[in-house]
Formats: sequence, C-alpha cells, structure tokens
Amino acid sequence: PELPDDVDDILHYINAMNEGLMRLEKLPLSLRLIKEIHQVLLTKARSSTLIVIFPLKFSGRNPVPSPKAYI
Repeated sequence: PELPDDVDDILHYINAMNEGLMRLEKLPLSLRLIKEIHQVLLTKARSSTLIVIFPLKFSGRNPVPSPKAYI
C-alpha cells in the first residue's frame, strides 16, 4: 500500500534534515550545502513533479530589505 501524500512529504523532510545534519559535520553551512539538502528533499518527492510545470531557479542572492523596512 502507498503512503498517504502528507506522510510521504514528511519522510522526505526527515531524510533531507538527517542528510543535512550529517553533512554539517564536514561542511560549513553554505549555499552548496543548502542546495544539496534541497536536492535530497526533492528526490522522488511528490512536489518534484511541480518543477516541470513551474520551474524554479535558485538565484543565490540574499534579498535584503531596505533599512526603512526595519523602522
């Protein structure tokens, strides 16, 4: 029997988190590590089929709000 979609999603998040924690023992927190964890999250995930419909691009930029946003 197949797992319910929400259970499958949670298992993908747990696998990605565990992979990330293991990789943090050898790598610093970086964009590379985040991309690798994201790849684990999407591998065979239900949401990965949406990428074909709505392709996403990781920009690598850190959007910083203007100083006025903090006032």
